[in-house]
Amino acid sequence: MLRTLLIGTMCLMGTTALSADMNDDTPWFVGINYVEQNFGNLDGQDIEGDSYAVFGGYQMNDRVSLELTYADINIDNFTLNGQSYNDLASDYLAMSAKYNFDDFSGITPFVRVSFVESDDSISSGGQTIDIVDRGFIGAIGGEYPLTESITLRAEVFSGRGSNNGWAVGPRVSF
Repeated sequence: MLRTLLIGTMCLMGTTALSADMNDDTPWFVGINYVEQNFGNLDGQDIEGDSYAVFGGYQMNDRVSLELTYADINIDNFTLNGQSYNDLASDYLAMSAKYNFDDFSGITPFVRVSFVESDDSISSGGQTIDIVDRGFIGAIGGEYPLTESITLRAEVFSGRGSNNGWAVGPRVSF
């Protein structure tokens, strides 16, 4: 189901991008999000972490934008399958395509599809395990304009197994 939704969204964005003219007055943008992420219920314990993510991109037209996001998530002292761990560190880089729908009462709803590569490091008792993970994440959300160049973005996301969460933060256009 998720794969079908992701493929359909990507086709819709591609069709819109090809049929719409590049708009010269749609700008580059940058932003920062506070992210709360749940890695799933493992061994009866929810593995959760929070971080800040920085992102930037280009608004190709009124509907489609391309984004690049970096985040660093750290979780201290958790238990998994009866084993205690000191630290989980996850650095991830996401390449995304975002599709905006028509404004609804001043809020611009959107869907976003991201290809994510994460470098995860789990440490326990002086040993460290490094894991590289790749996958897709889908998100839905909305943006609300605060000024002409600043919007507030909020979204929920899910993908890559039981990984899910939410993010909120400002986006500045220039």
